[in-house]
Amino acid sequence: MSYLNRYANKAGFYLVIVSFGLILSDIFFYNAYYLDFEEFYYLDRLANIIAISFLLAFGSTQKITGSEANIS
Repeated sequence: MSYLNRYANKAGFYLVIVSFGLILSDIFFYNAYYLDFEEFYYLDRLANIIAISFLLAFGSTQKITGSEANIS
């Protein structure tokens, strides 16, 4: 959330969605495995796929060119 508050742009929003998606994926996996609810395996995979797709979108928005990299 701090990243989104500091840099209010698409990349910040994508990072927040990635964080929430991975947290939800872990919660759904816990419900599926330990509480024996088979339906939550589907939600676990769905949240994981959505989080990874937003992670790829975040990575594509963070391209650094050679002039911005400050490589000595």
